[in-house]
Amino acid sequence: MAKFLLAYRNTPHSTTGESPSVLFLGRPLRTRLDLVKPDLQMKVMNRQIDQAGRKGHSPTRQLSIGQTVMARNYSGKDKWLPGIVRAQTGPLSYEIKVGPNRIWRRQIDQLRASSVKVNDQSDDTAEPHPELGETDRILHQQKKLSHSRISN
Repeated sequence: MAKFLLAYRNTPHSTTGESPSVLFLGRPLRTRLDLVKPDLQMKVMNRQIDQAGRKGHSPTRQLSIGQTVMARNYSGKDKWLPGIVRAQTGPLSYEIKVGPNRIWRRQIDQLRASSVKVNDQSDDTAEPHPELGETDRILHQQKKLSHSRISN
């Protein structure tokens, strides 16, 4: 009797065109046939529609070299310091020049575009900030050496 009722409740009615389970529950009942061959195409389409319709989704921000930004400061009393984008070191990370001898590496979420004027003294011989690490210091020194050889 239970198998008969399950089949009846999942079968579309000739008058309404919908099964009793869809009318009552808003969805068809699961059967053994659903476990053997699930409707993956419908599931994928529903998820794609959900993702396309989501609000608040914004594209990844991009900064250009030479652009003025406010960089998050973790070492002083001021939370944000003005700086200039010096280089993009990864898809989301940048080198920011915040002073004559201060270069920070920051992620895009630690930077904000700004129109604040920054005194740029174009000092490319500045030593990298200590948070860059030993490998970055060595690369910076090699770059300085190659520049001095070219100019001589």
